[in-house]
Amino acid sequence: MTLKNLLNKTNLYYYDKDTLTFKVGKWLYVLYISIIFNLIIIGKLLTNNLDINFKYISTIKILQTKNQIIQHLEVKDQDTAIEWKDFRKSLPLTMSKQEENKLHSLYFKYKDLINSHHCPHNLLWYIAFKESRLNLNAKNSSSSAQGMFQFINGTWNAMCKKGGMDISGRFNEAKQVKVMCIYLDFLFEKYKNWQLVHKEYTGGVIHYKLPYYK
Repeated sequence: MTLKNLLNKTNLYYYDKDTLTFKVGKWLYVLYISIIFNLIIIGKLLTNNLDINFKYISTIKILQTKNQIIQHLEVKDQDTAIEWKDFRKSLPLTMSKQEENKLHSLYFKYKDLINSHHCPHNLLWYIAFKESRLNLNAKNSSSSAQGMFQFINGTWNAMCKKGGMDISGRFNEAKQVKVMCIYLDFLFEKYKNWQLVHKEYTGGVIHYKLPYYK
């Protein structure tokens, strides 16, 4: 069988008698189109498969990150519980459940602020409870003493000046804690002993000797 007859049989090429040459048949075009179409389908499938793989990997990473965060929070909660237990042991106070929850909130809320000073946490919160039972808006009817720590006007004004603050905000919680830190540090500079600081604040009477937990 000649090459001419073989190509004519495939319908891919045909022999043009006028030009005496082989020309591309219509089925070759169909074959080209079919190949291109199949390549497009394969490309789509590969792309979809890659997208699925990326989404799967992303989901796995998100789940791993979530588990790490949960584990971190669990460890943090355990550390927080241990810290609170240790602190509470250093504070000989009988409280209601509401007062206990409030002290817990105040302790962790102002922990960093108090740490930036020298005063012991338990001394500061012991005084706050004894003076006002942690009442931010407490007022003494027979003097100018106000707030959680029952500062009289003279002491408040002097400590605000020492801390570079104006005297406003007598019932601002954060400012009351800040001024108390400044005052306790000031007294410690004077006496060099936390027990003497405690006596100074209570007028010389200490019902319980604190371990002065920092």
